[in-house]
Amino acid sequence: MKKIILMLAIIATTTIAFGQTKSPLTVNVGGTVLFPVGTSLNEKSPSYGETVKLVCQPKNIGYTLSVSYLQSKSDSVQIPVMVGTKIKVLNNLYFNTEAGVSFYNKSNNPQFTYSPSFTYQIKRFGVTQSFLGSISNGKSASNVGFSLTYKL
Repeated sequence: MKKIILMLAIIATTTIAFGQTKSPLTVNVGGTVLFPVGTSLNEKSPSYGETVKLVCQPKNIGYTLSVSYLQSKSDSVQIPVMVGTKIKVLNNLYFNTEAGVSFYNKSNNPQFTYSPSFTYQIKRFGVTQSFLGSISNGKSASNVGFSLTYKL
């Protein structure tokens, strides 16, 4: 519960700080669904949750900081925290690469996490298709994800 309140506080603070001026900084919020691919290290059922992404994109290449809260049917919680780049490929199409760590409620060991993705931006809405991978002790978990986001 504290993590959800913290995420909402971050969204509110950033919206107030950057909402009144034209800035290369934007905040994207939205829902995410992940489906495991192959044999998964942590989960065998789909995960769903929320994503908050801070994007600084003054030109065609930008930088990202993202935090997600993902939960599966078995109440397993994954919180990936990642940084990365966002590259404008076409007019509304972006390629993203991110890397960071994931924290789990059923494990004390954070895992290295990476995520390449494509985003198609339609005005303030974005549709993202992503791959989320985690590595721990030589074992990996792979997920294919879909997100619908809104740019604040």
